[in-house]
Amino acid sequence: MNLTIARALNTFGLAVVLGCLIIAGAATYSLQQLRVGGTSYTNLIAGKDLVADVLPPPLYVIEAYLNATLMADEKVTLDEAKARFAPLRKDFNERRTFWSSSDLPSTLRTEVANAAAAAEKFWTVLEDKYLPALARQDKALVQKHGAELAGAYTEHRKLVDLLVTDANKFLSTAETAAQKAGDAWQSILLATAGVVLLFVIVGIVAIRNRVIRPLLGMSGYMARLADGTYDEEVPFAERQDEIGEMAHSVSIFRASAIDRRNARRREEESRVAAEEDRLRIEALEHEANIKRQRVIEALATGLEHIASGDLAFRLSDPLAAEYEKLRSDFNAAIAALAGTLKEISVATDSVHSGARDINSAADDLSRRTEQQAAALEETSAALNGIVDAVRKTSEMSDKARAAVTTAREEAEGSASIVRDAIAAMDTIEKSSREIGEIITMIDEIAFQTNLLALNAGVEAARAGDAGRGFAIVAQEVRSLAQRSTEAAKAIKGLISTSSNQIQTGVGLVRHTGEAFASIGDQVAHVTTLVEAIATSAHDQSLSLREVNIAVEQMDQSTQQNAAMVDQTTSASHSLTEKAHDLSRLVGGFKLDGRTGVSRADRSVEPPVRSLGKRLAAAFGR
Repeated sequence: MNLTIARALNTFGLAVVLGCLIIAGAATYSLQQLRVGGTSYTNLIAGKDLVADVLPPPLYVIEAYLNATLMADEKVTLDEAKARFAPLRKDFNERRTFWSSSDLPSTLRTEVANAAAAAEKFWTVLEDKYLPALARQDKALVQKHGAELAGAYTEHRKLVDLLVTDANKFLSTAETAAQKAGDAWQSILLATAGVVLLFVIVGIVAIRNRVIRPLLGMSGYMARLADGTYDEEVPFAERQDEIGEMAHSVSIFRASAIDRRNARRREEESRVAAEEDRLRIEALEHEANIKRQRVIEALATGLEHIASGDLAFRLSDPLAAEYEKLRSDFNAAIAALAGTLKEISVATDSVHSGARDINSAADDLSRRTEQQAAALEETSAALNGIVDAVRKTSEMSDKARAAVTTAREEAEGSASIVRDAIAAMDTIEKSSREIGEIITMIDEIAFQTNLLALNAGVEAARAGDAGRGFAIVAQEVRSLAQRSTEAAKAIKGLISTSSNQIQTGVGLVRHTGEAFASIGDQVAHVTTLVEAIATSAHDQSLSLREVNIAVEQMDQSTQQNAAMVDQTTSASHSLTEKAHDLSRLVGGFKLDGRTGVSRADRSVEPPVRSLGKRLAAAFGR
C-alpha cells in the first residue's frame, strides 16, 4: 500500500492524540479517586469523622452522663437543667441524622443506629425521670433514676466501643485501598506514557527518513536548479506521494526554465529590433514637434498683432502641409473681421456727418424760434398799446400792415427751415436702418466664426494631446466671436434708440411746421383785421379781442415749439456723441494701413490682446 506523507502524518498525529487522550483519561480517573472529595478521600475522611464523633461528644453521651452525675449534689431548677443539656442534645440529634444518610458501609450504619438507639434511651431517662427528680430534690427518686441512667449509659458505651473498633478497621482498610489505588494508577500512567513516547520516537524517525531527507535532497536540487544547472535529472520522481508530486512539478519547472532560457535569446534579438524601431519613431516625432512649434510661433505672432489692434497683419510664411489650412483660415478670419470693421467705420462716419448736420439745423431752428417768440412778445405789447390807443388805430394801420407782412415772411421762412430739418431727419433715419443692417451682418459673421471655432475645437479634441493648443486657440476665437456678437447687439440697441429719438424729432419738427403754417394763417387774418380797422371803427373792439386771443394761442404754440426744438437739439447731440464713441472704438484697429483714434484714448486692454497673452502662457512662451 502506498502511504502518502499526508496520510502518514495524519495517522501519526491521530495516534499521538489517542495516546494523550488515554494518558489524560487515566490521570483524570486516578485524580478523581485520589483527589480531595474523591472516593478514597471520602472514605478516609468519613472514617476519621466517625471516630471523632463517637468519641466525646456528640454521639458519645459521656459528657451528658458526667454532667448528670455532677448535678446530683446541686440545687437547680428543671429549666436550668434542661438548658444545660440542650446543646448536647442538639449536637447529638444533628450528627445522628448526618450519619444515618451517609455513604458508610451498611454494617457501620447499623452499629451507628444501635449506639444512637441506646443513647436515645439514655436521653429519655435523663429528661423524663432524672432531671425532674433532681429538680424536686427527691433523693430516693434521684438514686433510682440514676441507677437506670447508669444502666443506659453502660449499654450505650458497649455499643460505642464496638463501633470505634469497627470504625478504626474501616479507616485502616480505606487507607490501604487508597494507597494501592494510587500505586496502580501511577503504574498505568507510567506505562501509557512510555508507550506513547516510544510511538512518538518511532514516528519521528520514520518522518525523518521518509519526509525530511527527501525534502533536503529536493531543496539541494532546487538550489542547483536556481543556479542554472539544468542538466541533472529530478530525483524522487518515481515516488507516488507528495514528494513525488513535488518532483514532478520541479521537472515541469526545469523544462520551463530551459524554454525560458531559449526564449530570452529570442527576446534579446527582438529587443534589438525594437530599439531600432524606437529610434526611427523618435526621429519622426522630433520632426513633427518642430513643425508644431513653428505653427505655435506663427499663431502667437498673429495673435500678438491682433492684440495690438493690427488687423492688416497676415501669416505670409508657409507652414507644413498638414497645417496650411489653419494658416489660410486664420488669414481669412482676420480679413473678414477687418472688412467688417471697415464697413462699420464708414457707416460711423456717415452717422457722424448726419448728426453734425442735424445739430446745425437744430441750432438754427432754435435761434429762429427764439426770434419768433420775441416778435410775438412785441406783437402782444403792440396789441396792448392798440387797446390803450384805439383812437390812433387808423394812423398805425399802415405800420401794423407792414409788421404783419414781415411776420408772415418770417413764418414762411421758418416753415422752409422746418421742411429742411424733416428731410435731414429722414436721411438720418435711413442711415440708422443701414447701420442696423450692417450690425446684423456683423452678428452673422460672429455666428459663423463661433461655428468655425466650435468645429476647430472638435477637430482638436480628435487630435488628442497634439491638438490641445489648437483647442485653446479655438476656444479663445469662439470667445472673441461671442464678444463681437455682444458688442454688435449693444451697438444695434444704441442705433435703435437713436432711430426712435430721430423719429420723435421728425414728429416734433412736423408739428413745428404745422404750427408755423397756423401762424401764417393767423398773420393773414391779422392783416385782414388791420385793413378792416381802417374802414370800420365799430368792429374794432371785437376785432381787438379776437386778435388778443389769437396772439395768446400763438404764444403758447411758440413756447411748445421752443421746447420741442430743445428736445431735438438734445437728441442730435446725443447721437453725435454715440457716433463719436463708435468711431473711437473702430479707430482702435489698424485696417489696411489706416488707423483711427489714437490708442491713448483707450483705457481698457483689447480682448484680443488678453487672448494672445493666454495663448502664449498656454504654449509655455
